[in-house]
Amino acid sequence: MKFVALLSGGKDSCYNILKCEKEGHELVCLANLCPPEGAGEEMNSFMYQSAAHGIIPQMAECFGVPLIRRAIIGRAMCQHLDYEVNTQDTDEVEDLYLLLAEIIAKYPEIKGVSCGAILSTLVAKKGGDEDKVMLRLKLLVILFNMLSLAESKFAVICAIFNYALETNQEAEVVPFLDRGEKWAAAWKVDDSKRQQLALAIYKVADKVARSEEDISKGASNGGGLTTGASKNALKFLLSYLKSFPSGANLPDEAIQVTLPILVNSLKGSASSFEQRNALLEGLRGSPAGTNASEPLKSLIALLEIVCTGNQAQYDAFVKGSAGQKAMKEHGLNEADLAGTMRVLNLGALAAAKPRLTYAEISSALSLSSLDEVEMLVVEAIAQGVLEATMDQFDQVITITKSSHSTFGMAQWSELQIRLKALRANVSAVYDEIVKS
Repeated sequence: MKFVALLSGGKDSCYNILKCEKEGHELVCLANLCPPEGAGEEMNSFMYQSAAHGIIPQMAECFGVPLIRRAIIGRAMCQHLDYEVNTQDTDEVEDLYLLLAEIIAKYPEIKGVSCGAILSTLVAKKGGDEDKVMLRLKLLVILFNMLSLAESKFAVICAIFNYALETNQEAEVVPFLDRGEKWAAAWKVDDSKRQQLALAIYKVADKVARSEEDISKGASNGGGLTTGASKNALKFLLSYLKSFPSGANLPDEAIQVTLPILVNSLKGSASSFEQRNALLEGLRGSPAGTNASEPLKSLIALLEIVCTGNQAQYDAFVKGSAGQKAMKEHGLNEADLAGTMRVLNLGALAAAKPRLTYAEISSALSLSSLDEVEMLVVEAIAQGVLEATMDQFDQVITITKSSHSTFGMAQWSELQIRLKALRANVSAVYDEIVKS
């Protein structure tokens, strides 16, 4: 790739240029920060070496590329590793930003920056100008692409995700999200860093999902995980949870990011059953499901009931002290969840029997009137759980299509039986046609 080299005049910056060229990269120009006029041969700088600045033009001639210089006018305001913008005075770090911004504007083909430093943990912070903020993110991405050491690339990609979140540029880094697990494996990072990277990726995906839901103005069915971005966020949450060793106790931060997803999935409509099942399956395979403590434990138990249980199990849960506490603390409406359970259970009944009487539905789901049966059927059709017709005179519904709230071994066995019966019926019809 084409790159700009930060040149101080010292051996490290020169050596790094030669290493970059040996790797096949193309040097476009040199960049140098120097003392302002009249400041002397060397200035007192926390960030930059200026002892050899007088020979920089001759060095540029040796390299045979243009030299772009800028005077250091800022002061060493921030002298610790985590850089923070000083709103009262200009830090000398900003001089480097302005120099690189000038170079990128002049040579937009540049994709990388080389420097003599082994690794810097200085991270760009949000400025007040939108273009400036976007350019800072671009510079971080350029730096990431230029680095080769795993430790350096890990530090910079985490900085990219965090800076994108701070500056509302999360949509710009979405293409990086799916690469996280491959990077972690290639860099051979330890469990702690794997979790740090996975959490940063999830936070980006979650913010993108929430922005998409805000734009759609309620199209997410009351908080259910139904939008494409929400499904993506769920995928990255489960990836983060699975980064913890089996049997591990989840840290508070992991619990706090899991709780909203769990609660929102329970608040979602009956039509959100696919996403709820995906969440349940993912939790089962992570420490969140196998070693859960409160408040996750009760909410996961409730999710299990909603996905795979029946009305009796739900009634028992909400009557228990742990269930009542979970419902109250997390704003879950007992009546709404009961309605969701009835719709899903009606779907399960319809999947087992394509023709149901009102009496069968009323008995199975503890409904007190025929009006409640009809309203439940209408709701199930509206939620996409059923496709059916109602015969109010004979009090029968005929199902043409139904959706399972879950699909396990029992459903596979039932499907096998029904397929065998269908095959027998088709064979019988074929035999009759042949005879005639």
